[in-house]
Amino acid sequence: MSIKNNVVAAVLLVALTGTLASCGGGADVKDKVADAGKGAVDATKDAGGKAVDVTKGAVDAGGKALTGAAATAALTPLVKEAKTPLVLANTDVKAGKMDKAKANFAKFEEVWKTVGPKIQPLAGDKYAAIDAGVTKLSAAMGGTDKAKAGDALSGVIKAMDGLTAAKK
Repeated sequence: MSIKNNVVAAVLLVALTGTLASCGGGADVKDKVADAGKGAVDATKDAGGKAVDVTKGAVDAGGKALTGAAATAALTPLVKEAKTPLVLANTDVKAGKMDKAKANFAKFEEVWKTVGPKIQPLAGDKYAAIDAGVTKLSAAMGGTDKAKAGDALSGVIKAMDGLTAAKK
């Protein structure tokens, strides 16, 4: 069984045993969840014992790169998580509340540290526009110009929307 298949199996086992534990499965189930979690960690090591980033390359359980609807399905929750503080910041900028907008942008920056690297392999060529937009947005949010901040926020939000837009 490949490392990727081991990871998928471990994640599914963790999810299943977590569900059983929440239904009153007791200490035995909790021990199995802990063991499955350890198994998931072990499964993400290569033959040399080095950690393997299983999200890098964005692959399915069969080891194929995610594309089309599968990539969009994987991107949707990630984009939503990243966009939420941006939409709030945009609303704040439009209302003239720059301090509040900056606070929401700070929330985005924290989320982006984790979500950005997961979005990148799934976004493909579209990631460059988002990355450039985030850089521009960061500079704009450091200032006091509401128009620049609003334009930069709108640009990043639009680029993220392009990742999950339904193809016609």
